[in-house]
Amino acid sequence: MSFVKKYQLFFGSIFLGLILWGVLFAFLPVTITEAIKTDTIAFIVASYLALILGFLCSRFNKSAETTHKFKVKTILKILILIIVSSFILRWIDLFFVRELSFNNEFKVNRWINDLNYHRSNILFSMASIFKSLYFFPVVIVLASKFKRTHLLAILSYIVLLLPLIEAILKGTRKPVFEIFLIVLLFLVIYDRSKLNFKKIIVLILGCLVVLTISLTILLKRENSYSDNSVFYNRMLNSKYNDMLKPKPYVENFFNNESYPEVLKLYTLIFLQTGQYICHGVFEFNHIIDNQDLTKTKGSYTFVAIPKFINKIGLFNRISYGNPSPRTYVYLTTFGGLYIDFRWATLIIMFLFGVLQKYVYQKSIKSFIYAPILIYFLIINVFLLVINYLRGAGIYPILSFLLMLLVFEILGSKLHEKSIST
Repeated sequence: MSFVKKYQLFFGSIFLGLILWGVLFAFLPVTITEAIKTDTIAFIVASYLALILGFLCSRFNKSAETTHKFKVKTILKILILIIVSSFILRWIDLFFVRELSFNNEFKVNRWINDLNYHRSNILFSMASIFKSLYFFPVVIVLASKFKRTHLLAILSYIVLLLPLIEAILKGTRKPVFEIFLIVLLFLVIYDRSKLNFKKIIVLILGCLVVLTISLTILLKRENSYSDNSVFYNRMLNSKYNDMLKPKPYVENFFNNESYPEVLKLYTLIFLQTGQYICHGVFEFNHIIDNQDLTKTKGSYTFVAIPKFINKIGLFNRISYGNPSPRTYVYLTTFGGLYIDFRWATLIIMFLFGVLQKYVYQKSIKSFIYAPILIYFLIINVFLLVINYLRGAGIYPILSFLLMLLVFEILGSKLHEKSIST
């Protein structure tokens, strides 16, 4: 038990994800349309065990401390400069190259974005990678106990909100939930004061604000439906409902005109959130015994890498695709890796556990590793929900490695300069 307590963030993130999924599924008023298969349960359980085993079996030199060649201020200045520059380039790409506009509907912007994707060059692709560091400064501020009223700390808080511009532009709700979860996690980790009534109220209000923002985005995205009954019917027949079908009394509730619209809307967003979190397991269950499913050898989960290579144009184009028969639905992390590697996923999960152990121990001695630790914890929480590593999900890891390289190069140059003087 002492070991679990020592690494409570790792084990806590895993158990939080399981509890979150289990509680929501238990209270979700839905019917499972396909019976859960033994292989599905076995694969998920084995993957969790492989992750934990990798974490438990790996040991690194505890005495090896990371020395900081730069002060916190210098690190924050470099990071904020890189992130802000990346977002500016990203906005130039979206507004002037791909020609998206706030005057367009969300669906139109998404269509234009895909249509004009080929116009973006390698510089804009690099910006997409580095903008994923947006939460690094604020985590470093807290992890290093940097003065929170300092200008750099305030800028760090502002940088954290920059992804919301693209979210509003495309009608994407994921960044809203992601920012909320990041804030919640680093407050739990770095602000360990006792839980009190005031903090519980603030947390509940925060959840309501996030849900309200999510509801607003949803309503604006579906604003072409003037008839509320058509709107509810469409929502109750979206892809979420194929595997987790709302029970008859739920449909009757939305069709009953005697209930207030506000109550219906918030009920809908709670229902959709529950389906959003729970349906991935059943989507994975749907494909696990599909003999015709293509084995993608990493190009499904890590699709951002072949996309980037193809964008450079210096090598032969790498083919990639989405072999899932239901295309764009969440399959859980396990489902995505199953498409890539089948049962060899257990090796990937074991190595991921080893990597987390290394980052965990590094983060104890160096605040530089705190942001990537937060990101790994988020991945752990959502293992049963979404494949966080797919697509742009790999960007924070790549950006972190590039960041370490930049600091190492700059630190070496400073060291050489001090010797020569």
